[in-house]
Amino acid sequence: AVEAAVVVTNDVTALAREQLWFGAGRTHSTFGLVTFGAGLGFGLAREGHVVERLIDNGHLLGHAPVDADGPRCSLGHRGCVAAYLYRDEVEARMAAAGVTGSFAQVIREPAYADSPWVTDAARALGHLVATFAGALQTERIVLAGEDVEPLFASPVVAATIADRTRPGPQETQHCEL
Repeated sequence: AVEAAVVVTNDVTALAREQLWFGAGRTHSTFGLVTFGAGLGFGLAREGHVVERLIDNGHLLGHAPVDADGPRCSLGHRGCVAAYLYRDEVEARMAAAGVTGSFAQVIREPAYADSPWVTDAARALGHLVATFAGALQTERIVLAGEDVEPLFASPVVAATIADRTRPGPQETQHCEL
């Protein structure tokens, strides 16, 4: 009889392990993984090992501030990443503004490419990627989820990442102690 080791873990950690073995980890032993759609999920591979349990399961990253004047998330944080990327929260604001359809439909519709629903979500995604990469000190963040492709295609994501990672006096994000 053949015996096989079985590992029980959550889906994002399993995806991080898959990426470590067959994807991003083949060229980068340290990387972050972000999934989004209905919510946000975070995974982490550090020096060739998948971190099984994150201290807060990514809560701090998911609620990292993007815009102090932005909409509130369901937990009451103003302008955090979740307020712009959690599908239910965005769809509730869209409905209140009279926009029909789902967030997934809107981000795929060329007519909405410059709408605040898409540009704000793209900016939040760019902030999230830059923050996670900076915290991990890695150049590799893997993105996954139903809504990732059309949103990542927005030039706002790349522009935000470039802005957030630009060193020197032109930096828009300063650490204040």
